[in-house]
Amino acid sequence: MKEIWKRVVPIAGAGSFTLTIPENAQFLTCRVQGKTPVLWVVVRPTAKEREYKFHVFETCEQFEHYDDLTYIGTFQIKGGFVGHLFVQGAVKL
Repeated sequence: MKEIWKRVVPIAGAGSFTLTIPENAQFLTCRVQGKTPVLWVVVRPTAKEREYKFHVFETCEQFEHYDDLTYIGTFQIKGGFVGHLFVQGAVKL
């Protein structure tokens, strides 16, 4: 059985963060809900959990030192912050 989970994307001091999510997760999208950026992901809740590393980059920010990033989505927060969310490592989209 699969479920869709929602996780908050922390942007205070935007950069890198980790989330513990069941392995073989399928990342759907990242959008702003209310005033908070969130990530939606399809998981098998009974699967073994693992840590996924995420990165939030601003427009025009350089990030050449990452070779294994997969784009999930772009979100904009009222006031002008635009973040582009990537997950590091092999994942399903």
